[in-house]
Parts: sequence; structure tokens; C-alpha cells
Amino acid sequence: MESLAKNRRGLLAEQEEYVLTGKDKKPIDVEISTFPIKINEDRLALGIIRDISKYKKAERALKESEKEKSVILDSSPMRILCRDKDYNIIWANKAACDYIKNDLEETLEIKCYKYWKGRVTLCGDCPSDKIWL
Repeated sequence: MESLAKNRRGLLAEQEEYVLTGKDKKPIDVEISTFPIKINEDRLALGIIRDISKYKKAERALKESEKEKSVILDSSPMRILCRDKDYNIIWANKAACDYIKNDLEETLEIKCYKYWKGRVTLCGDCPSDKIWL
């Protein structure tokens, strides 16, 4: 209702997500967008409701998969890091974080060459560079 009231005043409203109940009583994830429109002299609102159930289901599955990966890899005593093309650490297991006495957030702020070699510049002939070719 707040979004519609904004629209009637000619203002844009934020896109919002809700869980509605379908005719079959099952929950449906939806995204609601409303836009101000003017017809003649009347200020009205145009609303669009989009079913995002499949997207939300995939998002939940991905989060669960990430959690499982972390549990498995965090139980390893070996230091495991994941990096991107720019040498930023994008994931590290518990052993890797413990080794440098950082938490995960602090570890993600470090370049991999600083982590492994304590360097401030790239290592020569990095074996993981071959992955990005």
C-alpha cells in the first residue's frame, strides 16, 4: 500500500519481494514493481507482479550447496584458498584462515601472493595462473 501511495503522488517505489499464498494454499515468491502513471489528470499506479519462485528455489539450493562445501572443506587440515583472475582470495577454509590468524573477512582482503609468499607483487610463474588461460 505504501508503494501505491508513493506512485499516486508521482514518485517511484522500490521493487519489493513477498511470499503470497496461491489458490492451492502453497506459498509463491513474487516480486512486485509499481510505477506512477498519469491518465488525463488522474495520477494512478501501474503494478506488475512477477512469480520468482524458481529463482528463489535456485537461490536457496545454491546457499545450501555453499554451506555444504564450506562444512566439507573446513574440516580439512589442509589450507585451501580460492582466488579470482585478479589474485583476490574469494574463499578460504578454516585451516587457511587459522594459519594467518585471521577470520574469513580479513582473509578475503588479501591477495593470494601475499598469503602464500608474503609478497606485495605477483609471484613469477604462478601454477594457478594456468587455470585462467
